[in-house]
Amino acid sequence: MVSREEIFLNLNSSKGIKMDVKRNSTFVSDNNTHIDAPIPQIGILGSCVTRDMFAFCEIESFLSDYRARSSICGYGTPGIDEELDFLEALSGFRKTTVMKDLTKQKLPFDQLDVLLIDLIDERFEVYSKENTIFTRSTYLAEVSGVSRLEGKKAFERGSEEHFEAFEQGARKLLNDCKSHGVEPILHQARWAAVKHVA
Repeated sequence: MVSREEIFLNLNSSKGIKMDVKRNSTFVSDNNTHIDAPIPQIGILGSCVTRDMFAFCEIESFLSDYRARSSICGYGTPGIDEELDFLEALSGFRKTTVMKDLTKQKLPFDQLDVLLIDLIDERFEVYSKENTIFTRSTYLAEVSGVSRLEGKKAFERGSEEHFEAFEQGARKLLNDCKSHGVEPILHQARWAAVKHVA
């Protein structure tokens, strides 16, 4: 298994990403040695498949922002401007996750050096309300969010409209990364076709 020290040093070496890191800090490696170097601040736009890697490798201090259950198809569309009281039925992470998607809360690019992107959450259907495209995540479904918002299915999955919306959102996302000096990295995560239980 890759150690925390190897991950850290790779991100700060000539073999890793060349960047102006926004925060200086002291990193404690697996063998309790202290490394004084800039710690890259990382954001995630994706799923728990990527997020859990940080907990597993014990590098959560690198993580500045995590956006889940939000399709790239809706990136850059306007947020829903109405009361979302029905989200009070959700708790903690579920509530904030859905709120960020519906209101299209901007990513904190000024706090990030790297944005890890995985496409696992593109598995969810997307709906529209006026000019907004939002994600019908399992969290939103828990509170019958689509019907409460009177949303309509944006397009059929795999259709030309679907790919156009994805491309438009991806272009806006990459342009935002570029204009803020944030390095986008695609985590080519896979969704298992078969579940094995030991």
